[in-house]
Amino acid sequence: MEAKVSADVRLQYLEQCLQGELKELIKGCLHLDRNSDYIEAKKLLKEKYRDPYKISNAYIKKINKWPYIWSGDELALD
Repeated sequence: MEAKVSADVRLQYLEQCLQGELKELIKGCLHLDRNSDYIEAKKLLKEKYRDPYKISNAYIKKINKWPYIWSGDELALD
């Protein structure tokens, strides 16, 4: 049986997990009606960061910054 978590608890958890610009983006939602606060926060995040090109480009940039590991270099894997 799956336990239901209220929207305000979800919003509090989301707010704890975010930092910087993302946290500021949803800060106004913390003062909305209990039934619409989490939904509005999710909507704001989707509107700002839904673009799949931006997301995939961010992952590519992150991967390109990883150091190259040569075959047989077990120490580099650690």
